[in-house]
Amino acid sequence: MIIIYKMSFMKLKFNITCFLFVAGSLLFVGCNSDSAEKGVGNSPDILLITIDTLRADRVGYISGDASSKTPNIDSIASKGMVFNKAYTSVPLTLPSHASIFTGLHPLQLGIHKNMPITLSPEIPTFTTMLKKKGYQTIAAISSEVLSSKTGINQGFEKYNDPYEIYGTQKQGGRIAEKTISAAIKLLEKQNENKPVFLWVHLFDPHDPYTPPESYQRKGESLYDGEVRYSDEWVGRLVKSWNKFCRKKDNMIIITADHGEGLGEHGEKYHGHFLFDTTLHVPLIISGSDIKPEIRDDIVCLYDICPTVLKYCGAKNLEEAESPAIDLLSKTKREIPVLSETQYPEMLNMNISRGYAIRQKDLKLICQPKPEKFNLLIDPCELHPIYTNTTKLKGLLFDIVKNLRAAQPKLNLMDDETISMISSLGYIGSQPPEKISPDAPVFPHPDWMSPSRATNFIDQAEKMFRMPEESDERFAMMEKCYKIDPENEFVIKGLGSLLCRRGKYAEAVTLFDKITPESVLQSKMFYDMALAYAKQGRKSNAFVCAELAVKRCPDMHLSYQAMAIANLGSGKFETAKSNAWKAVTLAPRNKSAWNNFGLINNVTKNYEEAYKAFSTSMALTDTNDQKCVMKFGRTCMFMKKFDEAEWAFKKAIELNPNNDSAKRYLKRMK
Repeated sequence: MIIIYKMSFMKLKFNITCFLFVAGSLLFVGCNSDSAEKGVGNSPDILLITIDTLRADRVGYISGDASSKTPNIDSIASKGMVFNKAYTSVPLTLPSHASIFTGLHPLQLGIHKNMPITLSPEIPTFTTMLKKKGYQTIAAISSEVLSSKTGINQGFEKYNDPYEIYGTQKQGGRIAEKTISAAIKLLEKQNENKPVFLWVHLFDPHDPYTPPESYQRKGESLYDGEVRYSDEWVGRLVKSWNKFCRKKDNMIIITADHGEGLGEHGEKYHGHFLFDTTLHVPLIISGSDIKPEIRDDIVCLYDICPTVLKYCGAKNLEEAESPAIDLLSKTKREIPVLSETQYPEMLNMNISRGYAIRQKDLKLICQPKPEKFNLLIDPCELHPIYTNTTKLKGLLFDIVKNLRAAQPKLNLMDDETISMISSLGYIGSQPPEKISPDAPVFPHPDWMSPSRATNFIDQAEKMFRMPEESDERFAMMEKCYKIDPENEFVIKGLGSLLCRRGKYAEAVTLFDKITPESVLQSKMFYDMALAYAKQGRKSNAFVCAELAVKRCPDMHLSYQAMAIANLGSGKFETAKSNAWKAVTLAPRNKSAWNNFGLINNVTKNYEEAYKAFSTSMALTDTNDQKCVMKFGRTCMFMKKFDEAEWAFKKAIELNPNNDSAKRYLKRMK
């Protein structure tokens, strides 16, 4: 059964007028909208293009730049409805897209960051509704942050994401050429007699900025080159789309999930601040019987959901209350668009979350201190006004409290997905806490604004973009620990890095400062169990392992933690059983096979160990030095000296300073 959240919105006051925030309910049944009637009920083909991290002022139709970087997007804009004042509800990829597809605010969804919460299957997307109407639903995605494991793939018959295609050619995703080529191939396989919904997501303007050399211009940034490159491939995609649709009714929507700081206001990337550099996005709707029009009313990305559904005549059995409106109707927005970010708090360095609203030319940012901007005379938001903010602040607080009244069931991502997203530089794997209706909007009103912590934020983002094994990341984490030795986020991070370096005594000293009950990830439980076991702290290892299995029963690292705890207590057969459970849960995970092999070596079951290490090497293409060494030692135990010699020579090839491998070779002569 499909469940759609219903909210009872209280009366809110703005200036002298009181009005009811019913938030433009998505009345999919019996909706009296003035949408383009040709599209309604005729099941037109729909193309949605979202371009990651594309600032509005880089798009020609908004910037008015004579040397536009987006001629293809501008061409589509000239034939459709353009929204000069479109904003995202949150400057992060996953929550922004979840809002687009559901018509709900991140506060209603419980998704505030790129991890660790997935989109709940109990909240239908407009894709699920289009599929019920008979649409062929297909997608080609560029970013791993939007992989099928995040739940954003609901309702898609075919979801082509970076998990399906390795060698993506761009950190965190794949380049536009690869994604759009995949999208066109998908499109060509569809039945032209049935309606199609195609979503294409491009990742290129996201850092690191690495545009092909031919798209770079003298005097322009690499970011601008990425925008120019993305626009080129948007043009190619639309050309193929028009060929597929021919004269059929269709709609094209082009937008971005958020913008990019590019150093303005002290923010290099996005997610921490709520200035228009990251909130203001392009939005174009072009389609059958949609006349060219320039709109200057304030709209939000979640408005795309009811707009698509009404245009397609899609129906749902229930009614959902939402802050979204149908952009093609005459419905006027009564409540300011609310944008939020809770990302800064994930640093656990007393940095505040933030909220922002707009009313005509006025914008209020609370993070946590209220700052008002007159965008008409200060469009770059350089001169905050601190007076006469009470009414706007009161309205903002009321909107926040009402939107978050919904308490959705939160679904956690698996550790592999969390680890992958973390490797891209994103932080904050702790799920948000349940919020009581009377909880304050700012739980820590004295925390500092991100603008006062730009240096630390910059260092943290650099650190999380570095490989876990790098000396630079370790040094930066040590520096953070010296700054705040009681910070649990830093303690856990540094403790894990110490485990990776085999410094278990130092890691245990840190882990003793936190309680295992504060841990939620099986990866962290595994590191703690390993460190305690290595230090002979058997009971501590068992506590961590048992909590891991209880809280993360589907994660292979939970059972690896249990295997370590049992191995340390001499329970070899139980440990072996635990290790095999980890392998069955993650048959392509090299650490699961390695641990299974190690336990079999301990129990002198060398045949099983041989198979385990062979499988691990097959997964890593024999480029994992540690695994090759383990395989070599197993071969020595089995007196397979030729294979052992190969393994130790391979280990030396991978690391010329591998003295252990050299000693083993001498011993064999």
